[in-house]
Amino acid sequence: MKLLDLVNIFEKIFFDNIQSNYPEGYDENHIAYCILNEIRKKMAHMEVDSYPGRISLDWRPWKLKGKFEKNFGDIAILFNIRDNDGLEIQGVSFLEAKKRYRESGNFDAVKEDQLIRIYKNAPHAMMLFYDFWLIEDFIKYQSPYTCFPFRLYRNFMRSGPWTELVPPMAKATHSVTTPIHLDKQVGIYDPTLYRYSTPFSTQIIFRYLNGFDLEFPEEPLAIAKGFSQSDEISPPKFLLIISIGRRGANPKEDIEINTDLFETFDDKNMMA
Repeated sequence: MKLLDLVNIFEKIFFDNIQSNYPEGYDENHIAYCILNEIRKKMAHMEVDSYPGRISLDWRPWKLKGKFEKNFGDIAILFNIRDNDGLEIQGVSFLEAKKRYRESGNFDAVKEDQLIRIYKNAPHAMMLFYDFWLIEDFIKYQSPYTCFPFRLYRNFMRSGPWTELVPPMAKATHSVTTPIHLDKQVGIYDPTLYRYSTPFSTQIIFRYLNGFDLEFPEEPLAIAKGFSQSDEISPPKFLLIISIGRRGANPKEDIEINTDLFETFDDKNMMA
């Protein structure tokens, strides 16, 4: 499997789940659960051919038991990246998910005080936007370097417009990410933000998997794993652990999290 194939798999999961859940199941928590459950079923372990070598990926989603008043974002994605020379890093990304409302056309549920709370402890945190319409503005406003590495662009630049480089399922998407600090600067929580966005699939594959846009200090990692001692911060509602082995390294197993707070996904424990 190639990296672009992995992008297509992600996009199909996002596309199918947002399409199938609209309008009755068009809720941020329900959509996140469905997407992560599909990842559990289809992507538990993957081998991907990538420059400069093969990548091994293990994926494991968790969900928070019960409800908390001040969740630290909707989704945390914890990455453990191990290289074949023994170097190993661990970082996390926090995502606050918001849906676009059909009546107003905007992201009405965005709360700036919540964004400030998240940004204070996680300056690289992202908004994760869901839309019932296909999103294309990231194609119109951005250069190819935004979403794709230079090597991919260079290899295909003679073939025509840069939009030909985008994987078929990612030329239009239902789910994009934007940096929270950028959203706060723009201050308008509507589809205007799409011009600064990256498809969620390419953000994961070409940014996060390389260790970019992550938080590395101890406190954000403790928050994601459910070990924070702060009474002001609750863990994220969902946690996705992605363990990566690069160039022949084996992915790290048994990453410790607080199982008093988190439980695994399974078919007997479905979210309503």
